[in-house]
Amino acid sequence: MASSIFRLDWIFIDSVIILLLLLVLVGVKLFKERSRWRSSLSNESLEIIHYKKSDFKGEIHTKAINGLIFIRNTIIKKEVYNSPLIILSKTKGNRKISYIIAEGLASYGYNVVFQQKNTHISSNKDILSSLITFFNQNNLIYNSTYFIIKSSKNFPYPSILSDINNLGLLLINPKFKSDDIEMFSEISDFKSQIYYVFSRKLNILMKNQNLKRFMEFKMEYKPNNKKLVTINKAKTSFKYYETILLGIIIDIINKISLKS
Repeated sequence: MASSIFRLDWIFIDSVIILLLLLVLVGVKLFKERSRWRSSLSNESLEIIHYKKSDFKGEIHTKAINGLIFIRNTIIKKEVYNSPLIILSKTKGNRKISYIIAEGLASYGYNVVFQQKNTHISSNKDILSSLITFFNQNNLIYNSTYFIIKSSKNFPYPSILSDINNLGLLLINPKFKSDDIEMFSEISDFKSQIYYVFSRKLNILMKNQNLKRFMEFKMEYKPNNKKLVTINKAKTSFKYYETILLGIIIDIINKISLKS
C-alpha cells in the first residue's frame, strides 16, 4: 500500500494543483474587475429624465432617437446659465466608464444628456440643434452651447465642429486607422477645440497603440485645435483612475466655459 503511494506522479499532481489555484486567482480578479463597476446612476440628488422616441416630434422623432437621458443636480445651486450642455455618448466598449462620467459631471452641476443607445445624435448638427431647442422650450437648459464627449472605439467626424454653439469635442481613447489620415487633416481647419484623452497602456502588458498613431498624425499635421492629455499609468478601462479622468474633463469644460 505504501509503495503504491510513492509510485504516484507527484510532480503532475502538484502541477494540476498549481494550475487550479492560478485559475481561481484569475477568476477572482475578473470578478472583482466586473463587480467593481456600477451600471446605473446612484446619486439621489440627481434628477433623471428618460426620453423615448414618442416624446419627440418632427425631425428628432423621424430620426428615431431613443434611449436619451437628461440628468441634472437638484441640490447644488450652481450657476449654470453660462455652462454648456454636456452631450455624452455611451458605446459598448466603454459603457461602464461612461456611467461614471455622466454621474460625476451631473453631480458637479452640469446638465448632461446621456445617450444610452448608439443614436449618433452628436454627429448630426440638425438633430442636435432640434434637441437643444426642445430642452430650452421645456426650461431644462438656459442657453444653446454644448460640449460633446465621446467614449468611442472609432474616430468620429461629426459635422457639428462647424457649429458656433459647439464649444468643443473630447474623445476618450479613439481608435485610429490608416485611412483616418485625410480626415485628421480636414478637422484641423475647424475652430472648435478638440481634446484627446488617452490611457498610456492598453492593458497590463501592452502600450496603447492608438496613442502612438495619434502622435504620428499630430507630428505630421501639427494642428492648432487639438490638445492631448495622457494618463500615464491608466489602462483603457481607466480602473482606479476614474477620478483623475473625471477631474481632467471638468477642468477642460470649466476653462472652455470661462472663455465662451
